[in-house]
Amino acid sequence: MVGIRESIDLDITRALAQVKQLEQAVGRISHVQVGAVGPGAATGLRDIGTAAGRASTGLEDVNRNVRGLSSLGGIFASRAILGSTVSGINSAVQAASDLNESVSKSRAVFGDAAPAIERFGASAAESIGLSKRSAIEAAGTFGNLFTALGLTREAAASLSPSVVKLGVDFASFNNLNVDDTLEKLRSGLVGEIEPLRALGVSFTALQVEAKAAALGLADANGAISEGAKVQARWALILEQSKNAQGDFARTSDGLANQQRKLTAE
Repeated sequence: MVGIRESIDLDITRALAQVKQLEQAVGRISHVQVGAVGPGAATGLRDIGTAAGRASTGLEDVNRNVRGLSSLGGIFASRAILGSTVSGINSAVQAASDLNESVSKSRAVFGDAAPAIERFGASAAESIGLSKRSAIEAAGTFGNLFTALGLTREAAASLSPSVVKLGVDFASFNNLNVDDTLEKLRSGLVGEIEPLRALGVSFTALQVEAKAAALGLADANGAISEGAKVQARWALILEQSKNAQGDFARTSDGLANQQRKLTAE
């Protein structure tokens, strides 16, 4: 039994080192210039693949020896502790992979404007109670929508973090889930007004057109593009959400928002 436990200790140490190597590989590729396709990007991606493979092998070794240890009587508590450690290592590997996927998506959506989104994500846990991955992922989802509707990458990169932040404020103000408020905002920005009414916001198509014209977003013939309508809807949402704006910061010491911060961190 002692031999198996020593083997597990060695496997866990090795697996943790391999997870650290994976995190470092993800960190290196995150600094490669957006749009780069040269040797640096290719080497970084190979490093991530290699590190992920080693970490996966290390986890398999730990799991195999834990199963062997569990077959011996009277050591269920030890197995539970080791199982928890394995679960934590698996979570770390998955988190690194998820963050890398979100960063890749953001760079594809925002191009040269992506670094601003990554800076937004880096401070999101403290400022709005979202993890770096969640903040970048949410901003990327909105950015993809906005560019599809005709906004430039720069405009999308400027607007997306503001939308995510307001979604967090709406969730804090109304005691709702952030994913739900972000979905309501997405619906409202594309013209589906009913979900917004649950957040205290409502406007008509005529109001949207009037706001677009007032903002100078109509073209020379008076036509209003879908991208211009998104910007007009956003202006109307801001006008009607003043009570909710900044609510996360105002109530950051409250239990609900403290829990959001801790979970994000």
